[in-house]
Amino acid sequence: MFVSLCITTRRMIKLYRSYVRKVELGDQMYLNASLFSPFQELEWLDLSWNGIAGWVYNKGLQ
Repeated sequence: MFVSLCITTRRMIKLYRSYVRKVELGDQMYLNASLFSPFQELEWLDLSWNGIAGWVYNKGLQ
C-alpha cells in the first residue's frame, strides 16, 4: 500500500492498493462509490488487480 499526503492540507491525494485482495477465479466485488466521499481531494487512485468488477453509485448517500 502506498499513500501520499498533501503537505499543506495533510489530506490524502494518492492511494495505491493494488494486489491487496487475493482474487480467485470468478471472485469479483462491486465498490460503493460513497466509500470515497471523504476523499474529495483524492487525485490518484489505483485499485488494480483486486477483482473489482464495477461500482455501485451513491448507494447510501442522501
